[in-house]
Amino acid sequence: MARFLCPSLLFLVLVFATVQPAMAECKNLPQIGAGLDHDEWESLHVRLNSQVTQCLQDPQFFSLYGAALLNTGRVQQAVDALERALLLAPENGGAMLDYATALYRSGELLTALRVNRQLLSRQDLPEHLRPLLEKRQTYWDGLQTRWSGRVTFLGGHSDNLNTSSDIKDLILTIDGQDVLVGIDDRYRPVSGMYSYGRVLVKRTTKLEDQKNTLSVAVQGRFSELSEADTDEIRLEYSEEYDRKNREDSWSVSTSYYRYGDSEEYYNAQGVLTTSWGRGSCSPYAEGELKSLYFPELEQLNDVSLIGRGGIRCGFGRHKYDIGMAYTTSKELGTRPGGRRDTVALDLRWQALLGSGLVLSNFSYSDSSDQRGYSPLLESGAVRELKNTNLSIQYIYPIMNQLSFHAGYRLQIQKSNLALFSTSSKSVDIGISYGF
Repeated sequence: MARFLCPSLLFLVLVFATVQPAMAECKNLPQIGAGLDHDEWESLHVRLNSQVTQCLQDPQFFSLYGAALLNTGRVQQAVDALERALLLAPENGGAMLDYATALYRSGELLTALRVNRQLLSRQDLPEHLRPLLEKRQTYWDGLQTRWSGRVTFLGGHSDNLNTSSDIKDLILTIDGQDVLVGIDDRYRPVSGMYSYGRVLVKRTTKLEDQKNTLSVAVQGRFSELSEADTDEIRLEYSEEYDRKNREDSWSVSTSYYRYGDSEEYYNAQGVLTTSWGRGSCSPYAEGELKSLYFPELEQLNDVSLIGRGGIRCGFGRHKYDIGMAYTTSKELGTRPGGRRDTVALDLRWQALLGSGLVLSNFSYSDSSDQRGYSPLLESGAVRELKNTNLSIQYIYPIMNQLSFHAGYRLQIQKSNLALFSTSSKSVDIGISYGF
């Protein structure tokens, strides 16, 4: 659109520019007309380029020089030249019109829209120019909203598909006596192959200093052990605001999760995030409110309040995120153990490796219940959990929007109650396609 408008508007731009106050200090500026081809623009660029140092205070020179740069494909240089023209003569209509076009071509859509709106609001705008600028405004407005998505398919192997404890016997306390009970093999870790699929669709709208995103994701893991398969549907809406010295965002989401053929729950959450600074490192703070609802196991319903804080840094091809979190989970029913408090450490590292991308995450958490979990386990001892998680992913672009994925995950949970001590390792490979 912009490539079509610029040549066709050139004559109108020149007419528009003539109504501006004369401030020229540069002599013998060339007179040009409409319909110049690329070679003529290139010749004009060469001529004007030799005069730059003699015309540093001439807005008409930089307006014409910016047009030459723009029409020879030197977009970023055109932005700089036209900015200088407008600094010298803020009301220069011709420079403002070309400036909007240059901003659009350089990817600065929101700024281009703002400049184009300023043009449309001017009282001295020639009426024959208004329809073309309104048409451009409508077209650029439509580009603020973008639909995108990604489809992912992975295949892999896990040594614990059902996330079970690797114990053969369990000691129960019955009537004050310890009783040894054997664990059926069906409830011990089962290894095997699995497949994973995910479809994500997003609608993103970029406004002035703001971005809104609505997303829907459907994902599932399928294996020979159907009772350990998972399905999830997630809907999320978020808004991000770019402030003067910080960035603020909030999001709300809801999801449905099913485990096996029967266990299911619903999740609703809201998150508020603020980050500060514009340098290499930015500290951030986050608050989250989350609720879980189990239709068939209402005693497990809960609501959680989570506070997070940390710092994000970027150095060259590397990005780091170091964070701490505290969670208090309040039961809404008669959940075993009652309230649960958790302290967590989260470390993330992202790096460009060749043409690919490495994503890694390490987390450690320590949680404890408020009261004894069950009188049958360790005479009603309070349950304590220590979780260690490590994931490493490598994403390599194959062509266009097609990427290769490989990943490794390690999960270790240790507890003073042997029934809750588990571990699992998994590896997978696959592809994803963005659209």
